[in-house]
Amino acid sequence: MYGYRYLKGFKESTGVHPMKILTQSNIPSNLPAHINPYLGKVGQVGVIKDVNQLPKALNEYNPELLILESKYIDGIVKAYKDKNNVKVISFGENTHADIVIDKSTQLTHLEALNFKNDTAKTDVSVFCNRPEHVFITQFLCNNYNVKAYGPVKIQSPRYLGHISDMDRYEILSKSKISVTFDLSDACSSILLDTVPITHASVNSFDFKTFTNLVSLMETLEHVQKSDSLSDYVGDVKSKIKSNNAFSFTINMLQQLGFTQQAEKLNIDLEEMFK
Repeated sequence: MYGYRYLKGFKESTGVHPMKILTQSNIPSNLPAHINPYLGKVGQVGVIKDVNQLPKALNEYNPELLILESKYIDGIVKAYKDKNNVKVISFGENTHADIVIDKSTQLTHLEALNFKNDTAKTDVSVFCNRPEHVFITQFLCNNYNVKAYGPVKIQSPRYLGHISDMDRYEILSKSKISVTFDLSDACSSILLDTVPITHASVNSFDFKTFTNLVSLMETLEHVQKSDSLSDYVGDVKSKIKSNNAFSFTINMLQQLGFTQQAEKLNIDLEEMFK
């Protein structure tokens, strides 16, 4: 074997044409890890480990869609593309590609939706992920009834240790408010109907933000006194729904003419947000 493997995904019961997609395992971006599982819902994703074997993989696997780093989209790929009417997505600029994706693209993922529940929300959770977050987290632990988590230890009985991603979702699902410094945590909070208060540097979806201790205290007081923030959470959730790794995958497929597959994924996306 020259080295490509298949991701779990497509089943005949999906009722759509089983796309054949070929990509590489070492694209220098975190985006493939988020979009490949969605592509796997409407096709079989082959992941080639040795790009030197790409010509052989093209001839044996016969993909309809190629997803590669730009430097590997050469004359051989172009000739295969032109001969077989194959669509090409490039990570990085490439004139032969149908769609070009910036390697630094960051998109929200939707895993948090798997942890929604009807548990009463009572906690104010703080996530301290880096040393520069210690001062504010320590202040909150000293002055507010919060629960703090993260890899950076806080000298307080309110600090409850480092947690896994799965534990983080469980904690957010039970929190009324989260104080975050991270876009992913803020988006996960909204998806779990929790109000995030996040640092202004990561305000991508009109989150409630702070820039310093004074503004954090003011925003926290405002949110704690609000009887209903459901409309606010719903509005932000709608923005996330249209701008995440899943919707990005759907839009790509639509642009490339894979309409049936895009429609199938859109049905799945709508179901997730019910």
